[in-house]
Amino acid sequence: MRPLWSCLLLAMSSAAMAQDTQVAILGSPFDASFNDDVRDYLSCTGLFGQVDVFDVSAALPTADQVARYDTVLVYSDAPFVDPIALGDSLASFVQQGGGVVLSGGSVADGRALEGRFLTQGFMPVTTGTLTPVGGSRTLSALEGYAWEIGPVEGHPILYGVNVFDGGNASSMVTGTTLVPMAERIADWDNGEPAVVTLEGPLVGEGRVAMVNVFPPSSNADS
Repeated sequence: MRPLWSCLLLAMSSAAMAQDTQVAILGSPFDASFNDDVRDYLSCTGLFGQVDVFDVSAALPTADQVARYDTVLVYSDAPFVDPIALGDSLASFVQQGGGVVLSGGSVADGRALEGRFLTQGFMPVTTGTLTPVGGSRTLSALEGYAWEIGPVEGHPILYGVNVFDGGNASSMVTGTTLVPMAERIADWDNGEPAVVTLEGPLVGEGRVAMVNVFPPSSNADS
């Protein structure tokens, strides 16, 4: 079974082949080892040509550095060093055809992206509260988005994903609402949006998605 992260990042990429996909993790964690954990899990799938890490709690990559990648994964539990500049940079990245995956606090009050990413409508959801809801929550595809025997084709983001367990903390951002034109693909079992995408005229040639989990595994964050 492919991890949900791998499916999501591949679906967001414009690369011709999975092994050509270049991924950047723009993480703002309280513990630097969280970034390494996310990178290692993605690298170990063997599905990507390159997976690099930038600690955006301390410094931002330049626009030229970000432009080298097909897809970026953005998350936070510590505030971004400059949420406005990062939001401006990522808005340009999407407009030029890049894919941005938002997770963790990147859509949470006090930790979210700002700048043009927010003001020009690149956020697929409104901000909410980053919450460890507990209970080993699971998520599932909404009707019409699951891959089923038949064959019934679902959404590319969920291809190969059979089960997802959020762990004992099941940290997610609660209280978000979808913006106009955003597409809700999967929900948590408590009704919170789990996977939301935004494509089309609002984001130009690129793609934006929100996957509502906190990326580090329990190996890094018990």
